[in-house]
Amino acid sequence: MRLRLLEQIQITAQEWQRPSTVYRAKIFKDGSAWCCLLGPNIMEGVCAFGATPQQAVDNFDFYAWLGKEPPQRESTDDYNRREQMSKKTQQGKPVIVRTYSAGVHFGYLKAKRGREVDLTDSRRIWYWKGANTLNEIALHGLDEKNSKVSQPVSLTILEAIEIIDVTPASMKSLESVVWQNAK
Repeated sequence: MRLRLLEQIQITAQEWQRPSTVYRAKIFKDGSAWCCLLGPNIMEGVCAFGATPQQAVDNFDFYAWLGKEPPQRESTDDYNRREQMSKKTQQGKPVIVRTYSAGVHFGYLKAKRGREVDLTDSRRIWYWKGANTLNEIALHGLDEKNSKVSQPVSLTILEAIEIIDVTPASMKSLESVVWQNAK
């Protein structure tokens, strides 16, 4: 019995030393695979994929560090402080969000968790004129008379691909669009 308890303690200690645990990597579903990510996004961070969450974590711990210098570990207090600051600076900011499969939305950022985004007063941009790209809409707005933007609702977007800050001029333009219901 005592030997079994000692083995369990050793296994637990080894688990706590895994890079995915030490650096608090995020685990989330990415399409049909699971991703274990450390960093702001897949392009800039360290990540690995797997068919299951456990396989993604195992791949992260084994393969993701090959040839890479692990980051300095931050204290729990620093981590919590950084997360709080991030939430405060992001909350209520006007943004345009491009999604994987739910179109383009303009709204006010309430919260962000990985690819999941909560918006208040969100309006789906169904069709637009007066801008070639979403970047131009975010900077200058759109043609209010020839664009279709839905009525505002609060919603959660599950697969955000891009979040673009909106200027005051664009915000005014996007909020002034009125979609006339078909009769």
